[in-house]
Amino acid sequence: MVERFARGGIPIVAPALAHPGDIDMIFGWMAGTDGAALATILRGPAAWAWVPALVAYLTRTALTRASASLESAALTAVAVALSPLLSFTLFFCLVHAPRAMIEAGRETGESPLHLLRNAAPLSFAAAAMAAAGYTLLVDGATPEVAAVRTVFIWLAALTVPHMLLTSIAARARQGRRRP
Repeated sequence: MVERFARGGIPIVAPALAHPGDIDMIFGWMAGTDGAALATILRGPAAWAWVPALVAYLTRTALTRASASLESAALTAVAVALSPLLSFTLFFCLVHAPRAMIEAGRETGESPLHLLRNAAPLSFAAAAMAAAGYTLLVDGATPEVAAVRTVFIWLAALTVPHMLLTSIAARARQGRRRP
């Protein structure tokens, strides 16, 4: 639990602490005053729990799994050094998505190329739907605000089914491993 909380907080809590003005603006674009309130929680109670968890995780893994500790430290440094949108984009595209594809390939025995070919039609459909959503969200907003809203609404919409399918797959794997 500590590892998941520590690692999972890196792309969210670290930018909230390092770039409070940017995070307030982005969250405000997405959810108005409620977004700003969430950003305040990320810098307050969430950070008070997350920072010690990250330090404990980095310390423990530095001794047992140095590469995991180094990766988490590097991701934290990127989240602190770069703008929140850029650091999140890099994390999502260069760490999260490739890792999920590799895991899917390991589970199914399919090659990465086959997985990409299978994912392409749904990815293009999602992009088309996002473009349509953008046209709805741009009304009265700047293109930048509409783009951020579109991306994060689609991420939020895809997260629930993604996590549900991940949980179902994990339970199915556990069922296969039982005697």
